[in-house]
Amino acid sequence: LFWGDAHLNEIGFMDLDGGGRRHIPAQRTSHVSSMVVFDDYLYWSDWNLREVVRCDKWTGMNETVLKKTIQLPNDLRTCEPNCTDRQFACGGDDAKCIPKLWYCDGEPDCRDGSDEPGKDICGIRICPVGEFQCSNHNCTRPFQLCDGNDDCGDGSDEQECDKPCDPWMFKCAATGKCIPKRFTCDGDDDCGDRSDEADTLCCKSDATFCDDEF
Repeated sequence: LFWGDAHLNEIGFMDLDGGGRRHIPAQRTSHVSSMVVFDDYLYWSDWNLREVVRCDKWTGMNETVLKKTIQLPNDLRTCEPNCTDRQFACGGDDAKCIPKLWYCDGEPDCRDGSDEPGKDICGIRICPVGEFQCSNHNCTRPFQLCDGNDDCGDGSDEQECDKPCDPWMFKCAATGKCIPKRFTCDGDDDCGDRSDEADTLCCKSDATFCDDEF
């Protein structure tokens, strides 16, 4: 067990049972504020000298100043990240930076939700042309409407699914989902009920239907 004594200006160590207590004859220990042991070396920061120092953890030999004139925080806590002008600093205990484009985008990226403070601050989000405006002001793509999944987060993309589709869209039989007509008869079950791949839709008018449906 290693420790720094700011009153005696020394670094000591002992066995975990309290025996074998010794001090390391290091020189740059005016006011040890923090330390870490890694492999055969002991590293520490000194409050008065404003340095990061390293030495052999058993003998104190090979004492080396790794960094000078460092600024230590007064409360000895880890510093908050320095976010750039293009980043937003999350609040609470999250302490991380996210792109500013994620601020008020309708999706909480910070654990405390500080990037989504509400419509009073963010305002009402306007979706790009061609996207569906959810009731909670999120945006989703048209082909995600009435697909059985809550893509909006409030279920508004799964409401009014019995309304007609636009002329360039195909309406699925079971869900009422609208998909682009070019998705029909392409071999893929885009509707989920195969109504976009039905024989009555995809076979030519002069085709003969077999009993085994092939």
